[in-house]
Amino acid sequence: SELRVVEVPEPGLVQAACVGLTSCPELRLFRCVLKPLQCKLDIRQLLGRCRQLRTLVVSGSAELLLSLSILCEELPQACNLHELAVSKCLAGYQDIERLAKSCKHLQKLRLPHSCVEEGNSPLSPPPLLPLARLRRLHTLDFRACAGRGYKQRPWLTDDMIGVLGHLRELRELRASDQKLLGERCFYFLRRHNGKLRILHLDG
Repeated sequence: SELRVVEVPEPGLVQAACVGLTSCPELRLFRCVLKPLQCKLDIRQLLGRCRQLRTLVVSGSAELLLSLSILCEELPQACNLHELAVSKCLAGYQDIERLAKSCKHLQKLRLPHSCVEEGNSPLSPPPLLPLARLRRLHTLDFRACAGRGYKQRPWLTDDMIGVLGHLRELRELRASDQKLLGERCFYFLRRHNGKLRILHLDG
């Protein structure tokens, strides 16, 4: 099949779509919506057989956050994705670690309206640290939810921004409404003054 772009807006149809689309080797972009409590995605075969698939966009269907581990646990050992966007998700160090190990060619990571949690122990590694291994990564979207109270959930800190200093190709960073950021983040971002072209820190 010459099908290249597919969108599945109904969460109940995602699993069947992932199975059926394995016969579409020219697929380039897959976009779907998942329920927060959905425990299986069946996307491993899709990513393994559709070798031209470069962009995966996953959106949560409610205010409850979707667990990023649902996706990361199904990533193949060698994933060809160049762009991954997952909105309204909850992630931790282990999820980012699996993502970095599998998607070595990732260029764009978008986690808008999501939350990346720090570990419970003071010795826990920074949750974004694995991203430093992605040498081609140049676009990050860490926008928090706009609004007040529990709906916003800012999570990005100055120390987390410090990890991004290892991303030599960083050109775009969107971190609107991340109200935990202070002046120190600008010190870390100075390392990218030669290539950084888009910086959103409003809100």
